[in-house]
Amino acid sequence: MARFLMVIVVLTFGVLTACAPAAAPTPPPPGKSTAAPTTQPAATPAAQPAAAKPAYKVGTPDKPIRIGTAPATPFLPVYAAVDKLKKDYGLNVKIVEISSSSERTLALVRGDVDVYVGGTSTLLMEMDRGQPIVFFSNDGTLGTGIVVRPEIKSWQDLKGKTIMTTKNSIMHIQLIEELKANGLDPDKDVKLEFSTRYPDMNAALKQGQIAGISGLEPFLSQAVVEGYGHFLSYPYKTSIGWRAQGAFAAMESFVKENPEVIQAIATTHLEVVKQYHEHPNEFLDAVMKYQGHKPDFKPIAEAALHNTDLLTDYDKAAMADLKATAEYLVKLKVIKKVPDLDKYVTNKFMDEAAKQIKWNHPDNLHAVFSPPAWDPAYKYPSK
Repeated sequence: MARFLMVIVVLTFGVLTACAPAAAPTPPPPGKSTAAPTTQPAATPAAQPAAAKPAYKVGTPDKPIRIGTAPATPFLPVYAAVDKLKKDYGLNVKIVEISSSSERTLALVRGDVDVYVGGTSTLLMEMDRGQPIVFFSNDGTLGTGIVVRPEIKSWQDLKGKTIMTTKNSIMHIQLIEELKANGLDPDKDVKLEFSTRYPDMNAALKQGQIAGISGLEPFLSQAVVEGYGHFLSYPYKTSIGWRAQGAFAAMESFVKENPEVIQAIATTHLEVVKQYHEHPNEFLDAVMKYQGHKPDFKPIAEAALHNTDLLTDYDKAAMADLKATAEYLVKLKVIKKVPDLDKYVTNKFMDEAAKQIKWNHPDNLHAVFSPPAWDPAYKYPSK
């Protein structure tokens, strides 16, 4: 599997210092004089001390927090969270863009990044090899699908054809499930090719070199809007569900040594998700800003948000989907056994964030923009 390390974007942050204002004097009861007593001068209210900031071990000028992610729509909120980490916590953070989730996971294990943002399957694979990886937040979900050439009208039209995806990814599992559900043998009836580069998948589909892709937004919507593909499936009813496709994760040692940093990341993530759910157009603006798209890409970015949702915690339903994903990887003989998820998935940080922000993600299948792309009422734009 090809591995690509994309450009490292460095965001260096200054430290903010805040001082609490002096307390205002208590007004006198009605009818009482406001004049100070003549026997002694009125006391001047004492200034309150500034709130102490945690003594961060990382996120300092000489030791930035390195967050590994990919520029895909479901993972975009982390870019806005980084801005908030700068403004609200004075942390020095840099985004490390790594297209391949496998390479990104290896970067986490090697210590090349401190925090991983992305799909869950490659994390489960490294956990099966004994790596103590902690999931401390859910992440973007949906944002996947199976897009085929315009001449492909049904699943049976794919027989003998080539489909491209990313090996051992959530999209790979979804593709296998959908092929089997529609009477096709993934090993015999189709040819699977693998890539970690979503733009390369689109290029092959556009040129007619392959019949379909199982990939990520916004590349799926790009194929539809530009006219060289259409959705054959929104695969959110497979055995692995839709609630455990993404995660924020870190090595166990990093979480234990830097709980204040993990809490800051969890809190800013929840703040951003809340903001984007309440003001979806801000999410669209963020996609355009952080991915550096030109104005003519906006219809594609908007279409992608009709097929994307953002999650926060790993509730019971999400844990069930994560376990189902691990069980499927066992079935595929990719991993030997289901990792100890109760030990390595924690909601402690998101629970604390929810207390601070007083908001929880709605628990139903929906997209950031309505109607969702799988609703017949939604019509894709065309360029």
